Amino acid sequence: MKMTEVYVVTGEGRRFVGELEDMKVNVEKTVRLMVENGSGLIIKDSSPELVEFLLDLQKRYPWTGTINWNPPPLPTMEEAEKSLSARIADADERGNRYLADANEAAEAGKTQKAERLYMKGQFWLDRSNKLRGNS
Repeated sequence: MKMTEVYVVTGEGRRFVGELEDMKVNVEKTVRLMVENGSGLIIKDSSPELVEFLLDLQKRYPWTGTINWNPPPLPTMEEAEKSLSARIADADERGNRYLADANEAAEAGKTQKAERLYMKGQFWLDRSNKLRGNS
């Protein structure tokens, strides 16, 4: 089973990446220790999967001025759908372009180049299908 990888970016710009549950444990330990010691913690950015957790953390460890976290605005459903449709269109365009280039290379007798281009084209068409929900 593949676990979800998430990230947190601190005020100094340090990026921490890890598995979702491990990251929650580590962030909570860090926040608890820093609050107990009167230090501050600035979280500039995080994975969307951590937003609810970080908001809950602020409630469980009430402090003023020690954490400055501005969650990124969540896209509206319309923006998310546009983004998905744009990604699908991009994957289709790339896949078809690589397949066309592969056919040209095959016709020119460049079989190794054609094979590489066919693999790239298939990668992008597979991605397009995955984005559509077809696996």
